[in-house]
Amino acid sequence: MIGFPIKVKQQTGNAVKWSKVNYAVSNTNQIEPEYLRECFEATLVNWIDRLRISAYTTNGMPSTIYKNNFTVPKTYTWTNKLLTQKVFGNVANRILTWAIQYKTGTSPVQKMTDENGFVKKYIYDALLRLQIVQDRMDASEANTQATTNYTYQYKDASNPLSFIKTSTTFANATNTTPLSTKQYMDGLGWPVSTVHEFIHTAQSASKKQRDVRCLRPTRQSVFILF
Repeated sequence: MIGFPIKVKQQTGNAVKWSKVNYAVSNTNQIEPEYLRECFEATLVNWIDRLRISAYTTNGMPSTIYKNNFTVPKTYTWTNKLLTQKVFGNVANRILTWAIQYKTGTSPVQKMTDENGFVKKYIYDALLRLQIVQDRMDASEANTQATTNYTYQYKDASNPLSFIKTSTTFANATNTTPLSTKQYMDGLGWPVSTVHEFIHTAQSASKKQRDVRCLRPTRQSVFILF
């Protein structure tokens, strides 16, 4: 058995949803996904095309993708198998462009520019851990609207669990108190608890905490929609 996913059935009561992936030989002579289709009938007749990959690069990366029967595709540009640009056009005489830059010689993202020209920058420490995220900057990379700082605490005598703390400040907020979150990890690096710290201005100015617990997900392969 090769193990390619072909067809999946989801049923809630009498409602049935099918999804399937059609494969084809790409220009690299590899078996690659070509269509992702869905059907909402038990008869499996009226399939709807959700995604079609019409072209791949010589490295086997998808370069032209149509979604939901759009006549205009999204085109993808790759460098060393890293996505550097996504273009969707022509929509009402407008071409939408997303750009991604990476830290030199590595794969972590350093800067992203969205279709509206807003910039998001990522700064890393010497261990390539995320240190600062600057969000909603204009094209000149000034006027940062939100800044998030990351700090890392490893398990020690005072901290029974390792955690990552994020602290976000907003440039135009009337309350300048940062929004802080601590995500606690177990010994394998899985998140086990997230604590949101905030100011409850309606009652008092004292710091409150809210503990949010979630189920630990399983590792599995997924078909990624671009």
